[in-house]
Amino acid sequence: MNRRPLLRRALQRYRWAAPRSMPGLHRGGAGVGYFNPSRGLKTAENRGNLAQREWDWWNDMDSSSFIRISTLDPLKLTAADEVLPRFTNSAPLHVFFDKIYPDVYLYYRRPGGRFPWWKVEGRTKGFLYYHCPPGYSPFSSSIRMRLVDGLPTPTAFRRGRDLSFENGLPWQLMASQIAVYDIYEGVRKKLVADGLWTVEDHKCVFEAWKNRRILFPDRTLFSLDQEFPLTLDSDLNLTMAGKGEHRNFRHRLLSTLDKEVNWAFSGETIARFERSPLPKHASSPGVCIRILRALSPIERLIETYPGPLPTPGELLQTTNRSGHSCVWTFSLTNNPNSKALELLMD
Repeated sequence: MNRRPLLRRALQRYRWAAPRSMPGLHRGGAGVGYFNPSRGLKTAENRGNLAQREWDWWNDMDSSSFIRISTLDPLKLTAADEVLPRFTNSAPLHVFFDKIYPDVYLYYRRPGGRFPWWKVEGRTKGFLYYHCPPGYSPFSSSIRMRLVDGLPTPTAFRRGRDLSFENGLPWQLMASQIAVYDIYEGVRKKLVADGLWTVEDHKCVFEAWKNRRILFPDRTLFSLDQEFPLTLDSDLNLTMAGKGEHRNFRHRLLSTLDKEVNWAFSGETIARFERSPLPKHASSPGVCIRILRALSPIERLIETYPGPLPTPGELLQTTNRSGHSCVWTFSLTNNPNSKALELLMD
């Protein structure tokens, strides 16, 4: 029986059914990768077999894309752990941790859209490492890439910067992705071997996120002051994660009463939440939004809208019922969406 057509169809279905957060399979956002499980298709043991030949469409990889690293612990990195990703339209990074761990494909795919994504051009060296903010649990951790000059000494590592997109947000592989997706089995095992995770840590993260199929690192907040992309002519759609759980937060900003135009402004920005400084929130907490930087021109969609234009560095403003400008706030009291934001409050 000729199994080749059946295998080809199966591979095609697997490729296009991948979560949108896996751009290595040509779907969706950035910051994640592709890993072939032990049964599968491109491992150190079964190169040259039929499955390997079926996946030869990954023919843009050069020898520098195949990297063996010994650790993800930033305190144990050596010059041998240096990686050299290619920042082209699709830059695969084939990572080996050890013979006992499955190998991993990480893809730095440049998505289409209105903005270029990579700040870095040409060949740049860096180090994959485990990142966990001080005072936070592995629930909020991730894998990032630190770009450094020279060897990864503690001083050079501190002076380096994380690989980021054009909008300034870091490339990262979230703990939720590592814990939930089988494709990251090799990363999970290496984190445990390095003493950065415990088996219980993986279990807790997996239980919290196991029902989420699509995860967006740039729209998942673990702290109130974390930066996120804010599109002024679209609903705000974020995931708040903290205290061992997560909730969706969906809200319409600066809506209008116009029947044809639902938003007052257009433009792409980077923003963050802040505790409301207004006196009315002294006893009942609330939050506001600060526009940090504009990624595209901010334009008024309704000329008669009385509210001020959102300005980088300033708090987002709206209008009250009298038509006067005021700071946009979101009360955490008696609000259906307040439970999501409460996960980020101390």
